[in-house]
Amino acid sequence: LGRGGVSIAKFWVALLVAVTCVVVVREQVRKSGAVRWCRAIRVGVPMFIHLLMLLFEAGLSTRQALQSLIREARGVLPVLNDEMQLVLRQIEAGGDTAQVLKQLGAALDVGELETVLSILRQADRYGGELREPLAEALTVMEERRVFEMREAVNRLSGRMTVVMVLCFLPALLIFVAGPPFVSIFRVLGATQ
Repeated sequence: LGRGGVSIAKFWVALLVAVTCVVVVREQVRKSGAVRWCRAIRVGVPMFIHLLMLLFEAGLSTRQALQSLIREARGVLPVLNDEMQLVLRQIEAGGDTAQVLKQLGAALDVGELETVLSILRQADRYGGELREPLAEALTVMEERRVFEMREAVNRLSGRMTVVMVLCFLPALLIFVAGPPFVSIFRVLGATQ
């Protein structure tokens, strides 16, 4: 390295910069993957609630409903299915259902899923009807999503207004005000 014109200090600095860049890029890729994973879970929660309500109406217990979801809903809920397989394995290994569901909710940190899991924990611990609480949670989620969509549409319309003013208004002014200005300049040029 010394003979080639590159000092050892420059080599170590370049190596340190390269390693730092690799670590930063790797962390960003992991974070974006986690955000996509959580978004996929959040999108699947309403379908998960519908399927749970259907299975509970058929008379299945929480464990049986999770087993049925894992067997039958792989194509419908691929991301949640993977998570529920882990939950079911822990339950079958002797874990407390409420504790396992609580750990899943804390690990994933998706608000809608935590709500559903807390309803399942309460039903497992205290018993009771699950259809009404799940239906209420689903209604709240759908209202929240409608509100979020309206907010996104409002932001988008504001952005489109700015784009329209910046791009369309100058062309409109040239088209509307251009001919009068050209004729005024011709008249003024003809009088001189």
